[in-house]
Amino acid sequence: MHGRLGFIAEKYTALLARRPPRRSRPRIPRGARTPSELGTFQSTIADVYEMIVRSRILSATPTVVDVGANVGQFSWALKLFVPGAHVRCFEADPKTFESLCHNLADLPDIEPVNHGVADRETVLPFARASLSLTSSFAGNVDEPREVINLSVAPLDRLCSDLDAIDLLKVDVEGFELSVVQGARGVLSRSRWLLIEVSAGSSQRDRNLEMLAAIRECVPSARIVAVGRPLMDARGMPACQDVLICLPR
Repeated sequence: MHGRLGFIAEKYTALLARRPPRRSRPRIPRGARTPSELGTFQSTIADVYEMIVRSRILSATPTVVDVGANVGQFSWALKLFVPGAHVRCFEADPKTFESLCHNLADLPDIEPVNHGVADRETVLPFARASLSLTSSFAGNVDEPREVINLSVAPLDRLCSDLDAIDLLKVDVEGFELSVVQGARGVLSRSRWLLIEVSAGSSQRDRNLEMLAAIRECVPSARIVAVGRPLMDARGMPACQDVLICLPR
């Protein structure tokens, strides 16, 4: 009960502290086109609080990289609690990127980047799902609405100008290994990594390969927290976030 009350108190204290002047009213996230996407903004606030805020891992002005930003729900929630954060967020899909830019337009120190992230510079097919949250380069979308070709590049190139990163967040619907393989330099300059892992025994080998790639970049890396599992349409665990400390 104490944790729940603490979340509510801190959430609304942060909201009041970030109340903008009358001329700049915060926009309702227009990117939440369905009840499911609207719910994501609410659930992401809770997840950011549990995984990031309660852990007290960030300073008042951290540098954060958000890979797989979708319609901006993670960056939006993070700025709610850490308004001084500088966030560079990557979203590959141009349509989803438009919603991201609208949702984050009133927030300072946000760098939206419309580019895919992978282990090399190339063009890859991207499967658009009816629900943008599940669109992916991984080819695991059961019934894609359409498939488009998008440019991708390693995070090491896209973030070569960042000398230090306080938090790297990666949520790319099963494409995390490729992102990690193209982010060896970024990982070595990051303090914390929040990354989504797939649930289920069939994904165990891929998860182990991804964690091994992280340990290869940062041998002292260690998991410090695991988030709540997200369920699929059948009510089975589909994925969950893992918070990893990357000591330098």
